[in-house]
Amino acid sequence: MDYKEDDVEVSLEQVSAAFDRLHLDGLPGAFDLTRAQVEALYAAGHQLLGKGDLERAKGVFNFLVLCEGQDARCWTALAVTLHKQKKWSLATDAYSMAALLDATNVKLYFHAAECLMQNREWARAKQTLESFFEVADAVYGKDKSKIRQFVDKAQAWQRVIEVKVPAGENTGATP
Repeated sequence: MDYKEDDVEVSLEQVSAAFDRLHLDGLPGAFDLTRAQVEALYAAGHQLLGKGDLERAKGVFNFLVLCEGQDARCWTALAVTLHKQKKWSLATDAYSMAALLDATNVKLYFHAAECLMQNREWARAKQTLESFFEVADAVYGKDKSKIRQFVDKAQAWQRVIEVKVPAGENTGATP
């Protein structure tokens, strides 16, 4: 569904008003949104993201993760927005939350590893790539043709990381 600019503005006004109420209402139950409102905000956030308005998109997706914290789509959209802003640590955290909610989405592990590498967190990137391959094997088995571009790039990244992190070194937590 496509939303007009007016719809986006109304949605953003609703987000702003809800944030203003947050200190009065508290978080639990402060955002009683209908499914239609959530979907409208989600679509509005994606329109903003597509237009390159990353700050406003981030605001919408931050709001949505407050309202819909169990929805991996919202966390993923926030992660993508933060990633585009080159906020590597925050993007990694958002990808991690999305992966907790949607553990079979290999792209979440891939993009988290990308952010970790950008942030020079080699040990964590290594562990995240290992998780990427484990999930890819579990989900796709031997036929990884649907994710071939990700697998090829992840294998190249692994070779780079092997130079940065010696074998057997403690790699830390998965995203």
